[in-house]
Amino acid sequence: MDEKNRMLPEDNPKNPQEAPPENPMTENKDKDKKSTENTEGFQGETTEPSSKTGVKEPIEEQAEEPVEESAEEQIAEQPEEQTGKNGGEDSPEEDREKNKPDKKAGKHFRRKRSFWKAVFPCKGDSRRLVINKILCLICFAVFVVCAGILLNDLVLKPGAVSQQNQELSQIYHSSSKGEEESEGSGSGSQASEPERTEEGHLVKIENLREINPDIQGWITVPDTVIDLPVLQSSEAYPEYYLYKNYKKEYSFAGSIFLDSRCQLDDRALILFGHSLNSGLMFTPLLQYKNLDFYKERPVFTFDTVEDENQWKIFSVFLANTDASQGEPFNYMRVEFQDDTDFMNYVYQIRIRSLLETDVDFGPSDQLLLLSTCSYEYDGYRLVVAARKVREGEDPSVDVSKASYSSRTVFPENYRKDHGLADPGWPETYQEALEKGLLSWAVVE
Repeated sequence: MDEKNRMLPEDNPKNPQEAPPENPMTENKDKDKKSTENTEGFQGETTEPSSKTGVKEPIEEQAEEPVEESAEEQIAEQPEEQTGKNGGEDSPEEDREKNKPDKKAGKHFRRKRSFWKAVFPCKGDSRRLVINKILCLICFAVFVVCAGILLNDLVLKPGAVSQQNQELSQIYHSSSKGEEESEGSGSGSQASEPERTEEGHLVKIENLREINPDIQGWITVPDTVIDLPVLQSSEAYPEYYLYKNYKKEYSFAGSIFLDSRCQLDDRALILFGHSLNSGLMFTPLLQYKNLDFYKERPVFTFDTVEDENQWKIFSVFLANTDASQGEPFNYMRVEFQDDTDFMNYVYQIRIRSLLETDVDFGPSDQLLLLSTCSYEYDGYRLVVAARKVREGEDPSVDVSKASYSSRTVFPENYRKDHGLADPGWPETYQEALEKGLLSWAVVE
C-alpha cells in the first residue's frame, strides 16, 4: 500500500480500534526520547496518555509541599558532634580528640607556657632568649630598687620626720595656747606677757628642755613648714645636730641648730638647716629669692629661752664657700672689734642682697642669719638676714617699698657666668656712708 494513501489511526476517527498494535521496543524508545526533550525544554512537565486518543500529552507537575519534620526526626538528624555518641555531653575520649593540637597548623602551633617559664630562663630556651630574659630581669630589679629608694626618701623618711616635729610642736603650742587663755580670762591686762619660771625663762621653752636640754628656742616662718625647735651643741661637736633630731637619733633631715660659738645675747646669731627635696627644714627659705614671697612674710619669730622675739628681714643673699669660685664672703662671723666693724659687716651683707627693703639697721640692733644650701653652684649658700624688732617698735614692714636690687654683689663666678658688671659699691661702710649711699643706716 502506498504510504501516502495510508491513514494513520489518529487520522481515522471512525475506526479507532483498527490501529495496528504498537511495538513495545519502539514505545520505550519514544518515551526515552520524549523524556529527554521534556527535560531540556519543559522542566517540571510529564506526559500521560489521553483518555480518548491514547496520545500522551505533557502536563505540569505540581510542586511538592514542604513537610515539617517532627522533633524526633530533627534530633535524629543532628550531627554527632553536637549530641555525642551517648546522646548527651561528650565523653572524655571525644574531649581529648577535640583538644588534640591541629597537626595541620604545623610549626606555628605553640602550647601556652607558664608565667615563670615565660619570664625566667629555663631549659630549652635559645641563647638569645636567655640573654633577653636576664636583661629584662636586671632592668626590672633596678626599677624596683630605684622606686623603693624614692619612696623611702620622698615619702617614708619625710613622713617620719614630720611626725616627730609635730609631736614636739604640739607640746610647744599647747603651752602657748594655755598662756593666751589665762591672759584672756584676766581683767585689765593690757599686754600679753608669757609665763616664766623663777629664773625668768619662758615656760614653753623650758617644757621642751625637759625633753632635750640642748633646745635653745623655737623658730616660726608664717605659712611654711618652718615651725621647729632650735638646738645647740657644744663647741667640741659644732655640727652634732646636722644629722640628728631633737631625740639625738640619726635623721637625714637633721635639726635647725644655733652656731655653737653663739650666746643668745650676742650681736650676731646664726642658724643652720638643710634644704631638701622633700621640702622640710629650711627649704622654704629658698623662696625668699622671690619678691612676692618676701612681701607676704617679711617678719618671722624666733623665741629663745630668754624671751619672745620678732625679726624683720632686710637682706637675702648668695654666698660661695669654694675659693675656686672666687674669694668667699665670710658671713659666719660672730665676734666684732667695735661698732664700725659690726656695721661694715652688716654693710657687706646689705650690698649682696637680691632685694631692696625698707628696714633700717643700727649698731645697737641684734642680727640673725638663717643659712641653708642653695644649688646655683656646688657649695653655694642662701642666707636670710634679719634684725630683731626693737622694744616698742611696730613689727610690720612697708613691703610696698621693696623691690629687686639692681646693684647686687654676686659671687665672682656667678657674675662672670651671667655677664654681670661690678656694681661699683665702695669698699667699706664708712666710705658709703660718707657718700650718702646708705639710706637704711641708723647713725648713733
